[in-house]
Amino acid sequence: MSEPVTKRSYLLLPHPTEQRLLLHLEEMSLSLPSVVVPADADLLDVVMTNRQVRKQLGINVATLHSMPCYNHLESPLAVFTLENQSPDWVPTGDLRWYGPEALDTHAFQSPLQKMTIATWFEEQRIQQPFLPWWRVGWMAEATSWIDGRLWVAGLTATGPIEQVKSWYFSSVLRVPTEMGDLYFKAVPRYMQQEVTLTKALPDWNLSNIPDAVAVDDDRLWMLTRDMSGHSLEELRTMTDWGDALRDYAGFQRETVTRQSQLLAMGCPDLRVNRLPELSRALFASLPTLME
Repeated sequence: MSEPVTKRSYLLLPHPTEQRLLLHLEEMSLSLPSVVVPADADLLDVVMTNRQVRKQLGINVATLHSMPCYNHLESPLAVFTLENQSPDWVPTGDLRWYGPEALDTHAFQSPLQKMTIATWFEEQRIQQPFLPWWRVGWMAEATSWIDGRLWVAGLTATGPIEQVKSWYFSSVLRVPTEMGDLYFKAVPRYMQQEVTLTKALPDWNLSNIPDAVAVDDDRLWMLTRDMSGHSLEELRTMTDWGDALRDYAGFQRETVTRQSQLLAMGCPDLRVNRLPELSRALFASLPTLME
């Protein structure tokens, strides 16, 4: 019987109190620790990776961010930058805590991994995370806010709050309650129109819209009820896709008369007549982007 096909998620897992990283020493060279995940898991599957770190290493973690790291010489790595939530955990076997001096004193199994590790240590020196949810301690603040909003709404969590996604565009958490799942979402400042739009949608003539339980306009946090649907990646029939397209077309028709309202919310103006201007700006910036 053949073994199930798997792949690996690589971890930037820091010491709970010191600027040191957990690294794996094998044959006198260092590498990032990793966990095995199913081959059909999404490359940056936060839920799966957090669970596998708990299962395979015995460490409770939260993902600060996940991203592919790559250069022109090696295959991309799915790298998860983690918050260590197990302060008493002690490494075993070939795992050890290493400081930035290891970059000069040890060989590395991969130039790409060494570059990734060096970047992490530089980010700790600068201490300016690009997004709020990339900061250690942010998860505790968010879960405390969620607990408070549940109390106001008369709801009770029936299980642990679990991360669903943490990347450039959002941080998403799943909150199980006796009345069904809620979803917490935080967005970056350049997407603040999403919060305003979510609050406005219930007054529009639409179906299948998110029901907001609580919103924090300053921190751009939203807590909404589960839509009780399924991903179109799971439902591949023409009927399901047709229903989704009809709903989306209805939304588009409703917005035709609300252009000024959408622009006032801060929604980006990507109407057809502006595309030539926006395209010229994009192409003009390509040399800088390519660097």
